[in-house]
Amino acid sequence: MQTNFQNDCSYEEYHSNKLWRQASLKKCPVHSDGQCRLERHGTYERYGPDGQNKTRIARFICRREEGTVTISLLPQFFAAQHPGTLQEYEDQVAAAEKLGAGKATERLRSSPSNGQRQSDWWLRRRLKRLHRTLAVAKERLIEIFQGCEATVTAMRRALGRNDLLLYWRRQLHGSLKELGSPIGFAAAGKGRLPISSE
Repeated sequence: MQTNFQNDCSYEEYHSNKLWRQASLKKCPVHSDGQCRLERHGTYERYGPDGQNKTRIARFICRREEGTVTISLLPQFFAAQHPGTLQEYEDQVAAAEKLGAGKATERLRSSPSNGQRQSDWWLRRRLKRLHRTLAVAKERLIEIFQGCEATVTAMRRALGRNDLLLYWRRQLHGSLKELGSPIGFAAAGKGRLPISSE
């Protein structure tokens, strides 16, 4: 499973300062009763922005009589359950909203190893997944996004900023287990946030 490594840094700072070494879990995100043993469990590699430079992600293991669970601490700037950063994901979807999926695909996935149909499918899937996640997240901050479409373009305009997904991850920190990818850590097919009365 993945959880959020709360460290407001850029990819460059994280990578050059090897901040995965400082990552820690105060309590197990799986067992709130504290009846498990939580230990460091090494790291794994992940590509940075644009598929360049591999970096490391800290991993922990929760041991309990019923079995074990590994937990990775994903830095805030990385997309959950997808390669790349939240900003890359957001920019890809914004390009598809502006240009249409076909033209955006030509611009974003020009690698000869990817056929046009496969690349179109890749981008449409990202577009659909993110729009679904934004619609769910919007329910939590409805006062800011009242009457706003659940698209990157509209929500960027409403906020006056171009780092929408990072904003959502920070604002909805307590709900990331229930929110779908690429912002949250809910399993595929899940992602309905409970509406709170707070």
